[in-house]
Amino acid sequence: MAKQLTPEERVDLEKRIAAKALEIRRMPLFRDAALHEAAEEGGYTIVTDEYIETNSDGTQFVSQASESQQNSESVIFYAEKGDWANIHKIVVRPPITQPPDGSHTPPPYPPKDTGKLALMGLHTSADDTISDEEFLLFNSLRPPLIKVLSNLNKGHLATLAREHPKATFIIRAFVSIHNRVVTSREFFNWTINDVRDCIKAIGPNRIKIIELHNEPNLVQEGAKWSWCDWNQWERWAFALLQDYRAALPGFPFMYPGLSPGNEIEGVRQHAMHYLQRNSRLINEMAHLGIHLYWNPDGPGTKEPLAYLDKVIQMYPNKPIWVTEASIPYDMDNEARARAYIGFWHELQLRKSVKGITYFCASASNRDFRHETWVGKGLVRYMKKIYGGTLPWA
Repeated sequence: MAKQLTPEERVDLEKRIAAKALEIRRMPLFRDAALHEAAEEGGYTIVTDEYIETNSDGTQFVSQASESQQNSESVIFYAEKGDWANIHKIVVRPPITQPPDGSHTPPPYPPKDTGKLALMGLHTSADDTISDEEFLLFNSLRPPLIKVLSNLNKGHLATLAREHPKATFIIRAFVSIHNRVVTSREFFNWTINDVRDCIKAIGPNRIKIIELHNEPNLVQEGAKWSWCDWNQWERWAFALLQDYRAALPGFPFMYPGLSPGNEIEGVRQHAMHYLQRNSRLINEMAHLGIHLYWNPDGPGTKEPLAYLDKVIQMYPNKPIWVTEASIPYDMDNEARARAYIGFWHELQLRKSVKGITYFCASASNRDFRHETWVGKGLVRYMKKIYGGTLPWA
């Protein structure tokens, strides 16, 4: 049952939520973000089902939230200029301690025995070098999972591998194929030496997984150019897999993460169509990659988790790695750290998910400015959440 608040407790809670909304009115508020602090009473989750909205003429009215909003992790409604942030009615719900099917319970907070759980990880720079600041970031985070692009400076990669001797590495075979037709053999010829050099830089007796390409349902990654649809992509990728297996016998290969979402003309083909129609290719590879992103207009982590659960349902016995994930828009850095920790906790409920690499440590491309970690204190906030010691470090 929901916790019963006295009228005085409800008024006090409403005031604190409204104050927090005004303080950070430009950011979406997630269950594990700022309002987590305002609902410390027993770890309860705050959601709203009604809120006061202001008309252009200054009059106010009570608006009912939609069902999707009620069930979302975006827990209050707010105006960018702070014109309104008064909560009319709040509902306090206890935390879920058992999933609906009763098959298992969520992990403790923080998770224990992390060696058996989904690994926490970080994607290295989207460029081809690692800065001193990025090395310091990795040394502070101590992630057990690291993803790299195959064109990364091999001296920098060797240093990173040496400083993280127990980390598992995902190597993405990388080359830009935007706006040109590229055969699978050309892709292989252009990437194999870099991938070999990455394997050598990381060193022997290390777990290394090779992700073959990236988001093939995007036009900028080959869709409509090197293949017109998921069927042609599958044939292209099978030929690439054959070449890579011949060059690197015994290495595990991964079906690349797709750009999640529906069809966008001239930009993206439907991700689920690829997953549904590429079952033969996916089952042929040792691992399945997946990309998950928060939608700035969507309900927090509800949407990416629903997508992930669909993929798990489709491929229940396939090891799944979230090789890119991020909140790709501006928000408070401490709230971002809480959201990332909360999402990692959600993954512990999904046995087939082996790890996540958040995107990304650094990037010179301004399009990635909200997603980068360097200089934002995310690790410091994560340590604050756990009382000083990261459970995976």
